[in-house]
Amino acid sequence: MNKTYLPTMFINNQNRKAASTDIINVDTIRGCSNNCESCFAKRNCAITIKHFEIPVPILKYTGKIRPKSYYRVGNFGDPATDWTHSEKLMVKYKFQNFFGVTKLQSLVGFTGVFDKLQVSIDTINKEHFKITIKNVKILRKKFPDIKIALRVRSLDTLDKVILKRQQKAVDFANHFMLPILETKMRFVRKSALTIYKLNPETYSWRNSYLRSNVGQSLLKGVDRHYVCDIKEKKCKGCKLCVNLFW
Repeated sequence: MNKTYLPTMFINNQNRKAASTDIINVDTIRGCSNNCESCFAKRNCAITIKHFEIPVPILKYTGKIRPKSYYRVGNFGDPATDWTHSEKLMVKYKFQNFFGVTKLQSLVGFTGVFDKLQVSIDTINKEHFKITIKNVKILRKKFPDIKIALRVRSLDTLDKVILKRQQKAVDFANHFMLPILETKMRFVRKSALTIYKLNPETYSWRNSYLRSNVGQSLLKGVDRHYVCDIKEKKCKGCKLCVNLFW
């Protein structure tokens, strides 16, 4: 079945990031062509969506937008896929409190409508890493008032190149005084143990995913470190995303 997303999105409480928070997940584009390793969104959609790699722009929202709620834009797709379209939707539907979650692989069409960003930085993808770092630098120069937090995908590895990249992400954040939200990577395939030289003493196969058993942070020397899914628990009741920006 050649099934992709529909261009309409219903906004209601079912799209909440956590039932006890005021954060509601919203997408401007669903599906993504970044093809990130162990993508959570892709795994979540695999049962019903056959072509996650084909981005589908949201053309219409249904349901009432709540002025007092906070909207997390970038749940099953990346707003950076088409910044012009993403910004247009935010303006058209008069969203007041929102922030974008993006890998920031493109700045084409970005004009600053998204003035709060959580930028995902991928330490195992060399090319994506370089582009993200470069674009964050550009944003800080062109839009100095934009608030940025880095979402660093971390892992316990014996690979010196990946470890060096993780440290570079930390040093970069510290230099620009950017908060870090650490998300420890979960792998779908056991082959990741070999491919990414994961420390076998740290990982175990649980709930169909290869997960780290380490409860503490895997990153060292972070000046502004906000715990985010370190203990692999759902963020129920957590208002961290909001507290970073408001």
